[in-house]
Amino acid sequence: MRRIFVVIGLEVMAVFLAVSQWLQGIHTDEAKYVLNIPYPHPPLARFILSLTDGWAYQELFWRIVFSTLVIQAVWLVRDMFKDRSREEKVYACAFWLLSPAVLLQAGSIMMAPLTALELLVFVWLYVRARRVLGETGKAGDIWRIRDMWIGLWWLASLFTAYQAVLFAPLAWAAFRRDTPWRARMAVVYVALPLLLLALYTFTNPLSLASMALKQGQGAAGTLADKLHGALLLWAFGGGVWAVLGIAGIFKWKQWELILTFLLITAYTALSYFGYYAILFTPLFVAGLAQFRLPRLWMTILLVLQVGLMKLYFLPSGYPLPGPARAVMQEIRNNHLQGFVLIQGSFGHDWQYESVFPIRRYKKSLEKDAQAVVCLPVCTEKIDETRWRQLAVAEPAKVYVKFAPPQ
Repeated sequence: MRRIFVVIGLEVMAVFLAVSQWLQGIHTDEAKYVLNIPYPHPPLARFILSLTDGWAYQELFWRIVFSTLVIQAVWLVRDMFKDRSREEKVYACAFWLLSPAVLLQAGSIMMAPLTALELLVFVWLYVRARRVLGETGKAGDIWRIRDMWIGLWWLASLFTAYQAVLFAPLAWAAFRRDTPWRARMAVVYVALPLLLLALYTFTNPLSLASMALKQGQGAAGTLADKLHGALLLWAFGGGVWAVLGIAGIFKWKQWELILTFLLITAYTALSYFGYYAILFTPLFVAGLAQFRLPRLWMTILLVLQVGLMKLYFLPSGYPLPGPARAVMQEIRNNHLQGFVLIQGSFGHDWQYESVFPIRRYKKSLEKDAQAVVCLPVCTEKIDETRWRQLAVAEPAKVYVKFAPPQ
């Protein structure tokens, strides 16, 4: 009965985080996935999201689903501390639930939280496998989980987001067995999905181009900037416990875990975006499992985590939602007909929020348009005798002008 109440409490937390994100509006990257626009990632998650196209509350539904998966994944964390005291299990779960990355990204419709969950499963398999190996001295088929299911999980991970390639060492460890023949097969199990991903990528030039563009956007800065970015991602991924997580990873001296950590660090340092922080959280859980800290110190760390949460509220590199929802709602309220012209650069969030066709601004199209949106200002002069300005989204410096009702 107690566990049922805990599950319900966790679900309340998940819904709260999802609704909080929903009220802020949708990011352009989130809209890109919901609209199933074919870049930059492989199609699996985008295809599943597209199955609900046309639902009135599609965005809210998927925010709740994503948030539920991230929050309820705490049961895997608890199982990783199965042989510990009740207090240590509570602290480990608190580490996951109060991680700034988890709190910020649980309700987002991004590929990073899904990739982190897929990584968490491989970390869970790895930690429990090492524990059983230490108890029995044999690895063998300790999970009695068929390689087929692990293989499907690995394949699904790769076709969710390209960043899944970074935890190939842990995937290989999940397939590895005692016998030489099984060890060789582990290489095959890991390599075949990677080959399929490569074939998909090279038959989709848009994915290659978008990856190169994304890499270029996040690659700017000096070596000091990259180091600062890596430290920020560690901090957002683990909060005040990040140091313990990193220390535990190296203290364990398991090369698969260390190599995965180094690969993710190198990738995110070369292409920094704030939403990558959650990729470190599963690894920090494994690192934390290497310590048995006194209850007093764990309590102090927990209090610090809660006290410093406001400093972590918006990680650098994670964009604020744009004004698309407010602007489009205001246009709908005026009951006009026609398409919307946008001056300036705009993202997929405008496509998602608009029930009207959207076109890039051209002077010749004004006569047939119902609205002109300027981002952030109008580069082309608008005839104010034919258009009136709406007082909307002023903090974002967005101006909307449309013809008055006849």
